[in-house]
Amino acid sequence: MGLPWEEIEGRFCYEVTHNLKDMCGPPYHECPMLKTSETGRKQVTEHTHHDKEGNEIYAEVSTFPIKDENGTFTQVVHVSRDITERKKAEGLIRDSEERLTQIINFLPDPTWVVDNEGKVVIWNRALEKLTGSKADDMVGKGNYEYALPFYGERRPVLIDLVRDWSEEYEKEYLSIKKEEENLVAESFHPDLGHGNTYLLATAGLLYDASGEATGAIESLRDITAMKEAEIELQKLSRAIEQSPTAVVVTDLKGTIEYVNPKFTDLTGYSAKEAIGKNPRVLKSGKHPREYYKNLWDTILSGKEWHGELCNRNKNGDLFWEYASISPVRNAEGEITHFVAVKEDITKRKQMRQELIEAKRAADEANMAKGDFLANMSHEIRTPMNAVIGMSHLALKTELTPKQRDYLNKIQSSANALLGIINDILDFSKIEAGKLDMESVDFNLDDVLENIANLVTVRAQKKENIEVLFSTAANVPRFLKGDPLRLGQVLINLSNNAVKFTDSGEIVISSQIVKEDKDRFTLQFSVSDTGVGLTQEQISRLFQAFTQADTSTTRKFGGTGLGLTISKRLVEMMAGEIWVESEHGKGSTFIFTAVFGRGSEKEKKQLVPSPDLRGIKVLVVYIQNNPGRLWRRGSGGTGKGARRRPL
Repeated sequence: MGLPWEEIEGRFCYEVTHNLKDMCGPPYHECPMLKTSETGRKQVTEHTHHDKEGNEIYAEVSTFPIKDENGTFTQVVHVSRDITERKKAEGLIRDSEERLTQIINFLPDPTWVVDNEGKVVIWNRALEKLTGSKADDMVGKGNYEYALPFYGERRPVLIDLVRDWSEEYEKEYLSIKKEEENLVAESFHPDLGHGNTYLLATAGLLYDASGEATGAIESLRDITAMKEAEIELQKLSRAIEQSPTAVVVTDLKGTIEYVNPKFTDLTGYSAKEAIGKNPRVLKSGKHPREYYKNLWDTILSGKEWHGELCNRNKNGDLFWEYASISPVRNAEGEITHFVAVKEDITKRKQMRQELIEAKRAADEANMAKGDFLANMSHEIRTPMNAVIGMSHLALKTELTPKQRDYLNKIQSSANALLGIINDILDFSKIEAGKLDMESVDFNLDDVLENIANLVTVRAQKKENIEVLFSTAANVPRFLKGDPLRLGQVLINLSNNAVKFTDSGEIVISSQIVKEDKDRFTLQFSVSDTGVGLTQEQISRLFQAFTQADTSTTRKFGGTGLGLTISKRLVEMMAGEIWVESEHGKGSTFIFTAVFGRGSEKEKKQLVPSPDLRGIKVLVVYIQNNPGRLWRRGSGGTGKGARRRPL
């Protein structure tokens, strides 16, 4: 108390210990001396005293009753022990614990602390957020109850294992690793946090100043994003490892850092042999220096390079690969590596070369065939012309009816054979690429007039066929192109129409479908009322040497080349050809062709006003259907059909 005995002796205790002038009252009613006096029992408590300057002194106070020989309570012994330093130390400890609690609460990672008995001492806010369990409900819990928010059952967790670690645990818990004095483990929790959460746990013991364990601490870290990225990376790694294409990763200098198994299969170099080397070990010398320079310039500029490379494997054999080389950038956008994905195209290159050689051989064979057909056609046509000419002259002499019949059949057969030969000759020229298109000025009326003269000769042999021409008024008459080939297509289609039509009509039409400055696209059609075609017949109609009726007893002859030749000629005139038909109801063959504008001026024609209303007209016509001529605007018959404006 800082007082000498002389100042203490004879004074009241409240004067000495508390600097009070009156007897202790509240808050001193718990005075141990009073309680001992009242109860006659020993009292031990902590009390606050004051020295003569008024400073507080923490003391541990013990009071004992003293009795005489009769057992009567006579005195009280008051023993005080100064515990001021201990109380200060305890205060520091409490402050330290409070700061530790605040620090742990501040941590972003879920963290909790247990004491040696396994009871929760600290349960921080991050852990509250993760588990949904409040600290007020968890502090003081033991008996593995803190495992309930994680697993739904009481069970040892990492913080328990670190408090009672045994080497046997390493075999029992394969996912737990011991890192110095701490334990580390990963765990998966399907219902924790946002669901399907991966946690990385770290647990360690806590010690006091003397080195005695006072408890344990466990900290958790949400590694879900990292784990998912790791899983995706593993998938990617497996995909690369099992990829059917070779994958190579190099640094900026081209030094190989990674190759997949397919690279080893392709080159013969193992990963150990390849890593650290430069891809130039595969160079075959088949590419010029500039080829590789362009490759490096491209990828160093940040672009992808695609191309074929001829390389040499470990055994010295050449192989071809198609490579795609891309730059790899870091988070700052800087190029750090290059990755090459390379596909073995050796067999493809060989097949391509074989196809080129096969095509060359086929082209040569085709040209030889075309030359042969052309030569044979010329050789056959020369005597055929003689047969036709001599039979024609013989028919002008006096003959018996039987002789005339024989000669007519000879001439008819010779003309048919000559037509076949001409078809073969044209086809061979087209196949050999020797058929040229002319570009001359011509009059469309002359072409149609010639067709009318030729078609009517064949139509005369059938009594019930009408041949009609319908040309739109805006169709230009003077054109620039190949009139011979245009006429050849129209004659071919018209002759087919006559061949396959026994009665009814054949209509040859033309109209303009497109007009540019100096170019016209005209559409021509040849319609008939003949046998018609099925869809299956239409599908193979324009194939060489193919006819709609392929039976051995077919009614109509021919080589099956006419439509094929017509199709090729139409395509050479920058057009297309197609057919619209219904079996038993006739067919319409339609084609387009492109022509230039002719330089010759159109001759003046005597054309009446298109408005004929109110004008009397006398029509004399000996055929069955004169009204159709008026509807179409032009017409003719099988006997002397002509095209003329009305």
